[in-house]
Amino acid sequence: YLCARDNAWNVDTWNGIYNLDKTPAWIPTINSSSHSNGIWHNVNTANMTIVPGSSGPSPATTYYCNDTSNTCNPTTVGISRNLSWLSNGNHYFRAKTCDIWGCSPIRSFTLKMESIDPNVSATNSTTTWKGSDILITLSSSDSGWSWLNQARWSWSNSLNGSCTSGWTTYSNGATIIKSSTSAQTLYLC
Repeated sequence: YLCARDNAWNVDTWNGIYNLDKTPAWIPTINSSSHSNGIWHNVNTANMTIVPGSSGPSPATTYYCNDTSNTCNPTTVGISRNLSWLSNGNHYFRAKTCDIWGCSPIRSFTLKMESIDPNVSATNSTTTWKGSDILITLSSSDSGWSWLNQARWSWSNSLNGSCTSGWTTYSNGATIIKSSTSAQTLYLC
């Protein structure tokens, strides 16, 4: 506030507001209800949300973008986005928060998507009875982006195809021998 008075007791006053923000915007946080950052998934849609970076007293705006090269500059205003894509591979959701002082560094969330199933097979499968041990070669491969995590086999499907603990892991080209007298089904996953 300013005030001035002259010798005749005339008075003038003035006031003005000054806003100053020296605090840069902080990096926003990115979350997904369906994907973990940098982990492979076989779901080709993602709901992304942004928690804006805290900033000083000046108004802040959050921007986002998405691409497959992790180079886009966030220019779309918002804090949520549903993404849908058909391609396999890496997708990036990027965000920044800006205020009068400037913009935060860009935060990037990596969405890894693959829908290509791995391949498993075994040799010497037959419905004809044999009189000697059967040598079986197990094969596994993955032509997708995420590479083969594991291949497993079991003589029992009691696990209903869960392909987790209880099955025996194998590497491509491994061999097993069927030596017991019985009809059994070999399960691969």
